[in-house]
Amino acid sequence: MGLKETVGLIASGIGVFDTLIILPDSFSKTGAACGEAEYFMGYLIDCGNVTTSEYSRLFGIPITVFGFIFYTTIFAILMKVDTIDTNNKDFMALDNLSKIVLIGSTLAFLISMALVYIQLGVLELICKYCMLSAASSTTLFLAFGIPYLYTLFGNNTANT
Repeated sequence: MGLKETVGLIASGIGVFDTLIILPDSFSKTGAACGEAEYFMGYLIDCGNVTTSEYSRLFGIPITVFGFIFYTTIFAILMKVDTIDTNNKDFMALDNLSKIVLIGSTLAFLISMALVYIQLGVLELICKYCMLSAASSTTLFLAFGIPYLYTLFGNNTANT
C-alpha cells in the first residue's frame, strides 16, 4: 500500500469515527453537543445550532448521513485496493476504484468548503465535528486529487 492510500485510510477512518460521534444527534431537535460553549477566533462553537440549522439537511436527510456513507465507502475501497493484484486483469478494477476515490474526494472537498463557508459566513458558528470532517475530506482531496491534477497539468514542459 502506498503513501496516499495509507493517508486515505487514516483520513477516511477519522471521517467514519467523526460522523459516528455526531450521527445520533443529527436526528434530534437539539442537535449535537460540543460541550461547553466557547469562542474560537471570534466564532461561537455551537454544534447544536449548526447541526439543526436549515443548511444541515439535504432532501430531509442530515448531511452527516451522507458523510458517513462517503467515508465508509472510501475506507472500504481503499481496503479493497490493497488486495488487488496489479499483475493480472484486476488492474482495470484498480483503475476504476481509483477514479471513484478521486471523484468522491473532489466532490467531498468542494461540498466541505461550501459547508465551512455556511458555518463561518452565514451562521457565524463553528461545529468542531463538522470542521474535523472538512479537514478529513480536504486531506483525502490532497492525497488523491492533487497528484492526479499534477499528472494532467504538471511536468508538461515542452522540449524546445
